[in-house]
Amino acid sequence: PDSLNRYLLNVTIEPEQYRFEGTLQLDYTNTEDTALEQLFFRLLPNGQRSYGNGSLNVGEVKVDGAIQPTSLSVEDSVLEVELGKSVAPGEQVQVEMSFQGRVPQDFGGSQPVNGYGIYNYTDGAMALANWYPILAVHDEQGWNLDPVSFIGDSVYSDMATYQVEIDLPEDQLLVSTGVIQQETAGDARKQYVIESGPVRDFFTILSPSFESVQEQFEGILVNSYYLPGNRAGGQRALKVAIEALD
Repeated sequence: PDSLNRYLLNVTIEPEQYRFEGTLQLDYTNTEDTALEQLFFRLLPNGQRSYGNGSLNVGEVKVDGAIQPTSLSVEDSVLEVELGKSVAPGEQVQVEMSFQGRVPQDFGGSQPVNGYGIYNYTDGAMALANWYPILAVHDEQGWNLDPVSFIGDSVYSDMATYQVEIDLPEDQLLVSTGVIQQETAGDARKQYVIESGPVRDFFTILSPSFESVQEQFEGILVNSYYLPGNRAGGQRALKVAIEALD
């Protein structure tokens, strides 16, 4: 539906430097029953805990083309953006910002607080969960701005659609939310344009070493990706995914 927020992301990933940088454009529709004068974005990697010691930093922010003041809170995991006006129910605004992130290395292990490797670089694979500023949820309790948790899923987000342009080294195999619409290559780099339907967020993971197994289930192609030496686990994950669909 037209009321769904739309994210347009453009990101350049440098896995060997454990970093990325990009821009975000959010086409936002106020679907609440009250006027809003601020929007709140989650910078979840700054909350540490299950995201390790990485970071996500935001530069200049514009609303409908005009620079607006911002502020950080909740351990720098919440970015408040002033809209510069009151946005009534049903009205739209466009928010633009630049951002850059740094990814932890080998954040994991046997400790309870290992983050499951959701935002991490290890064994030549870079996992990017919640790597961009994501709009917080506004509901009958107001804005939901809980700190990042030690365990479990810290993400609470509204459904939205995504168009994501990703630039990365040509040797990387990319696995992500959505469907690849376009792929180009040149100068030892390659670029993807990816579109999604309504989803909670946009995940991507990349490695030059990924292997995969696939299986069709009722017309749906299910892919399971794994690192060399983990074929049995990859096949088990494929079986679990198909059973979940069934």
